[in-house]
Amino acid sequence: MRQASATSKARISNPVTIIDVISSLQMERADDPTKSLDEDTIFQALAKAWKVAYKKIDPLKLDLNLVTTTIPHTFARKHLVLPIQLEEGCLTVATPDPFNNEVIHDIAQVSHFKVKTVVTPKSDIIKLINEFFGFKRSIVAANTSSGPRWWTWGTWSQYVKLRTSDELPSNDQHIVNAVDHLFSYAFDQRASDVHIEPKRDKSIVRFRIDGTLHQIYEIPKNVHSAVVSRVKNLARLDMAEKRRPQDGRIKMEKQGVESEIRVSSVPVAFGEKLVMRIMDPTFCSRTWKIWASRPWTSSGTSR
Repeated sequence: MRQASATSKARISNPVTIIDVISSLQMERADDPTKSLDEDTIFQALAKAWKVAYKKIDPLKLDLNLVTTTIPHTFARKHLVLPIQLEEGCLTVATPDPFNNEVIHDIAQVSHFKVKTVVTPKSDIIKLINEFFGFKRSIVAANTSSGPRWWTWGTWSQYVKLRTSDELPSNDQHIVNAVDHLFSYAFDQRASDVHIEPKRDKSIVRFRIDGTLHQIYEIPKNVHSAVVSRVKNLARLDMAEKRRPQDGRIKMEKQGVESEIRVSSVPVAFGEKLVMRIMDPTFCSRTWKIWASRPWTSSGTSR
């Protein structure tokens, strides 16, 4: 009963504020009527008035371990605080409320660092907490799980509907949740490729965004095979075949948007490497419309 009460209190951490109401109205900005008064604009103005630095966080530059190990998930969620940088003994914490001195004091005591705050929109903080803590929680649970259930997947459809971070359950399907988080995060960052590459003592997850590979996560080596098995099963690849390259595809949907992921598995020195190409449905649709609108001769060449 006490545990359930604590859980419910942790979830009641996102009350509707006047800023939420104003941003939802999408009113015209006084300085530029062509733009709406969104949450980013409001918090930028507030940060300037408060004389506190405003920070629009780039998730690709965040350290997963720093974000998830400095403070507990329940504390971060309840108080909407996110550690984003540690430099020269100073911990930078992003929050929509930089004047919550008691919380800042608690973080300083727990981390043993001097704490500096920056202002970040509330929706960004919530989204990053869900993504980072959700993935880390799933990976840690899979790494410490003693049961073999995440090695046997049963029969899965090739069509996968991705859940949002809030919809992911806290159950024993830790690898399923971790892979869902991974794909969801890749879609949010508009990544064109996802690489999962095993090393000697760990596995590296990288996203290709705008032509550049960014290292996103490090996962324990003993979880790598389970993640690969999950993806191979979704792509209908032969899970028993580990010595030859294989190719497959997954059709996914997230919040009503369908996309196709082409999966390639390649044997490398320390296991199987996965390369997943995310096909942009909007690009494919535009390409098809351009192609279909062109005049064609009977031989298939344009006039």
